Amino acid sequence: MSIETHEELLRKADEASKVLINKASENARVLLVSADKASKALINKASENARVLLVIAAETTVAAVADEVTAEAAKMVLSKAVDDAKMLLSKAVDDANALLCVATETAKALLSKAVDDSNALLSVATETAEALLARVKLLEGIIPICQYCKKIRDDAESWHQLEIYITKHSEAMFSHGICPECYKTHSHEWEKQR
Repeated sequence: MSIETHEELLRKADEASKVLINKASENARVLLVSADKASKALINKASENARVLLVIAAETTVAAVADEVTAEAAKMVLSKAVDDAKMLLSKAVDDANALLCVATETAKALLSKAVDDSNALLSVATETAEALLARVKLLEGIIPICQYCKKIRDDAESWHQLEIYITKHSEAMFSHGICPECYKTHSHEWEKQR
């Protein structure tokens, strides 16, 4: 595998990593927008319920006064309605804040996981590229070979048998056999040796 292929592997891992982080960012943004809308809806609903509660309390107070119930009793009904409305609004605000906190923590966790996954992906790609580069060793480029005996010259100007050089500089292994042409050429020598 060539260096360009390794660089391509790292480039693709980097692109995949960016896609992971972008997707997680988008998911986190959508989550926060949804949580914000839900919290606003909670507060609006609670405000509407509190308004209705106050209207009912005011009508009850007016009815109580019309029925000649004491002003003190009417005041107590109205005060209770106001307290209930305040409690209702306070609970809605607390619920909305809790919802936003959960959404924020979830968004942070999503982004953190995406960054971790991205780093893991880049790490694996880097390790893979380094391992592949290590396997390539020295069998790239021009190899000087004797046109007669087929020995190969190394960088130290020493000549080595082809099989030994390739085995030393790669993970290739050799097994020996004889081709049909060489068999015809050399078989008479074997006959003489018998």
